[in-house]
Amino acid sequence: MRSFTDPAGNLLEYQPWFVGEDDGKWQAVTELEMRAQGNALVARLNGATQPEMTTALRGLLVAVDRKQLPDTDPHEYYFNDLERKSVFTKDGVRLGKVNQVMTTGASAVLDVSCDDAEYLIPFVRSVIDSVGDDKITVDWDKDWKK
Repeated sequence: MRSFTDPAGNLLEYQPWFVGEDDGKWQAVTELEMRAQGNALVARLNGATQPEMTTALRGLLVAVDRKQLPDTDPHEYYFNDLERKSVFTKDGVRLGKVNQVMTTGASAVLDVSCDDAEYLIPFVRSVIDSVGDDKITVDWDKDWKK
């Protein structure tokens, strides 16, 4: 399993967990065992011990109640707060919406798309002009496509 907490093991500090898909259907985890294995975490959820039980859990997301998370500092954002925001250039040209935020060795990257273009925009101060409630303004050219 991949954790978005820093460090990854901090995920254990948040209980209860919920598993599901991004469609809003979440199921509470009633039993949890977890250990580090290399750079990843291995978890046994709800007593799943048989291969067919664990296969059903593959690919599901793990979530915690938002109220458990600490407040962010100014100019810090949780990835899910950036997803689905509209992205505009400083000139007001709409580039699309954030599909996801990816992590790289250097920085987070916004995966932005609209009907006819896709963009991978680094989430760094030199590129991100502002982040508002419903939009992100970037110093980016509409021709710098993926």
